Amino acid sequence: MADRASSPDICVLAESDEPLSRRAVYTRVVIIVAVLALVGGGIAIAVVVLTQSPVETSSFAEGKSGFNSSTSTMETKGTEIAPNTTMVTPTTASPTTTPNNTVATPTTTPHTTVATPTTTPHTTVAPTTATPTTTPHTTVTPTTATPTSKPNTTSVPTAVPVLTGLGHILPKHMFLDAFPNAHPLYTYENLLAMATKYPEFASTGDVTADRREVATFLGHVALESGDLRFVEELKVSTMCQESPEYPCAPGKQYHGRGAIQLSWNYNYKDFGKVANIELVQFPELVATDPDLLWWSALWYSNDDRWNGNIHKVVGRPGGFAYVTFMINGGLECGLNPSNKKSEATRIANYVKFCSMLGVDPGDNLSCQTAAYPPKNLWIDPPTKRL
Repeated sequence: MADRASSPDICVLAESDEPLSRRAVYTRVVIIVAVLALVGGGIAIAVVVLTQSPVETSSFAEGKSGFNSSTSTMETKGTEIAPNTTMVTPTTASPTTTPNNTVATPTTTPHTTVATPTTTPHTTVAPTTATPTTTPHTTVTPTTATPTSKPNTTSVPTAVPVLTGLGHILPKHMFLDAFPNAHPLYTYENLLAMATKYPEFASTGDVTADRREVATFLGHVALESGDLRFVEELKVSTMCQESPEYPCAPGKQYHGRGAIQLSWNYNYKDFGKVANIELVQFPELVATDPDLLWWSALWYSNDDRWNGNIHKVVGRPGGFAYVTFMINGGLECGLNPSNKKSEATRIANYVKFCSMLGVDPGDNLSCQTAAYPPKNLWIDPPTKRL
């Protein structure tokens, strides 16, 4: 029995050397793997799988001796070595690969997260800036083009009737009734437009004097132009009384033209200065321009002349007779003028228009008396053609 009791001790020592050496190897492997993982810069998560290493147990049964390769159960004097001792089974490949995957994953994720918010703000800012800038410019532009063209178009027409003294005294329907066969160039609108150049004409404030002035103007115009049927005298002649101050243009004639039948070269020159037109060179314009047709007659009735100013004398007693003298002088005035009938027509026209305008014509209408030619001219002050 002594031999049999010592035999297990020897067996235990011999078999225990092998497990101790294996543990040392396993421990070293684990340490090396951990160091390698730390040196690689990642967080090493080492999963050590402890695999139970089968311990060969030798069963010694009484009456039997021998070694069992599958189990080793060792019994000593009252002591027993625990069977099924678990040993670490190192796996070199597994721990090395796992840390690398673990480290790479968190590194990639943050990059994706940062890129996303950076792009979003840029997209938001771009439309915000563009929208307000465009809107104000579009609103301002149309407001500026529109208001600058319409005033010019409105101010162009000059033929609109202007109710001066003449316009109030002589309405259009009365003008058309008085001159039903007037030449197309003699328009009511042009008459009123040209009358504005002489604001005192028929505008003294004396109702009787103003109406008589209009009747005088129309009475003489009706005689000279054949009730406005003619723009030019039928019997043409040179009518040039040349002087250094009042020359005549070669081949030009200065017979009667316009509503008052403007005649003689000196009258063409004086009126041309007022109208700013060279009428000595182009006297025919007085018969072709609708404004000059009336302007020449109104100028003749309001301008200071050598024998007076029609506008200033027409309101005096006997003013109509003196105006006839101013226009045609000795041809119609005096005791035995050469053209008696013309004065009679003037007087008849004047009386007709006074009746039309509702004013008394007054007395002393004829200049075919001993008072003509007058000893003193009705001038105040003396004029340029004495």
